[in-house]
Amino acid sequence: MAFESLQGDWRSARTLYRDQRYLIVDKPAGAACGPRDGEPAELSEEDERPPSEDTPSAGSLSVPLVAMPVRASGVTLFGLGDAAAAPGHGDGWPAPLLELGMVVAIDDCRLPSEGELTSLDGAEHVCLRYRVTRRRASRALVLVSGRASPELVTRSFAAERQPLVGDAAAGGSPATRLFLHVQRVQLGSREVTAALPIEFESWLSGAVERPPSRLAEALLEAAPARAQLWPRYQAYRVLGEDSGEIAGVSVERYAEHAVLSLSSDAAWNERERLADCLMDHGARGVYVKRRVRADLRGQDPLLLAPPAPLRGSPAPDSVAVQMGSLRFWVSLGDGLSTGLFLDQRTNWDRVRRGARGVSLLNLFSYTGAFSVAAAAGGAASTVSVDLAGRALGRARQNLELNGLSGPQQHLLRSDVLGWLDRARRTGRRFSWIVLDPPSFGTRARGVLRADRDYASLVGNALELLEPGGRLLCVSHQLGLSAAELSALVLGACHAGGHAASVEPWLGGFDAPSVPGVSATKSVLARLS
Repeated sequence: MAFESLQGDWRSARTLYRDQRYLIVDKPAGAACGPRDGEPAELSEEDERPPSEDTPSAGSLSVPLVAMPVRASGVTLFGLGDAAAAPGHGDGWPAPLLELGMVVAIDDCRLPSEGELTSLDGAEHVCLRYRVTRRRASRALVLVSGRASPELVTRSFAAERQPLVGDAAAGGSPATRLFLHVQRVQLGSREVTAALPIEFESWLSGAVERPPSRLAEALLEAAPARAQLWPRYQAYRVLGEDSGEIAGVSVERYAEHAVLSLSSDAAWNERERLADCLMDHGARGVYVKRRVRADLRGQDPLLLAPPAPLRGSPAPDSVAVQMGSLRFWVSLGDGLSTGLFLDQRTNWDRVRRGARGVSLLNLFSYTGAFSVAAAAGGAASTVSVDLAGRALGRARQNLELNGLSGPQQHLLRSDVLGWLDRARRTGRRFSWIVLDPPSFGTRARGVLRADRDYASLVGNALELLEPGGRLLCVSHQLGLSAAELSALVLGACHAGGHAASVEPWLGGFDAPSVPGVSATKSVLARLS
């Protein structure tokens, strides 16, 4: 099986202790402990979730007895059988669990070298003991102990205006993980420990990302966060640069092949060794793409994206990959893009679940993934607009592949800005609009620059939205934060006289939305 070494169950590989009632594991950051542990649902309601130890049932593994955030790591206690319903499964504290010992990272640390923090957990006051163990300039690693959950510890430091690194919502420094590691649990007379992850030492020394030379290590550490995907998805991001997992490198799986995208000179210079590493982990072949931040019209496409794999055997010219209940065509050797932007996988599922009876307008539709998702969800009609004829041809094939083609699915080759202007004059309206423009692209006249044109695109799209309609805005601009995108979309709604609410849509396990790190942001506006 392709990539088999990256598809194991992290619980079995990281078991620290097990008896008839309890299982204790060293949870990696990014690995979800339960089916819906703070992440968007990967499956829709009508999909049958594959059997797994994460599905609570008699005698099976339940959710942790003390809540463990997805982006934190360390010793995690699960109940087995009757112990899964023990006190502490809700708001209490499991009887055999005496306390937790955690290491947290704080930037701009102003705490005394040791002390206590008192926090309110429900109606109970909880005392946390802390000691600063290491400092480097303003950075500090702090050892915390007490009868408190990781979530309470995170809130307690935020209340002291000393938010943890990675707790961006509380003002902490942006990071790809929450810098909280449960290093020790006291379970009755037994003490169980987990070694501190290497990224804590790297952060303290000033390093931000793992270099390309550490690809094998990064693959194995990232794999647990993808474990919920591989039974149902043949295409997903194995390792993401804009998730901060490794400098200059992204790896995507497409069935039995890998696509290696490199955005730095250091990564490009190591491309052959990186490809060999992916072959060692089960890839049938490895295609390489060079990502440059420049006008691609002046670049040689064959140098940026060779049509043949760098290692292994070639894939067919077109490969149909299974994405949950949908299928899409991809071409791995046909330019920089494969035919799917995998960071939108959870957004496709959300649109599908909310599409029954809607009329959907898909702007900058590319190969039509949002249109296919909406049609599969029972949309009354879809309109896909893109200037690229080849992309629209692939959109037609994707609709046909899923048995969804028909007169209610409209594919229009046009410059989006010009089409919006014409549609506004004719009074067209839609109940769903998806706006996912490239950061930089060609137009029928001139070029499109998202940093310059995004606000006007949102305003023009809103004029075609029905009362009570929804507008999904996606941005890939590195300099635009999720909060700034939300403010931009809300401002455009108000400027157009629309009462609206705006909410961020987070990425999935393979493309998480990390504040200050991830390039892709998604915001949904709902008109009143």
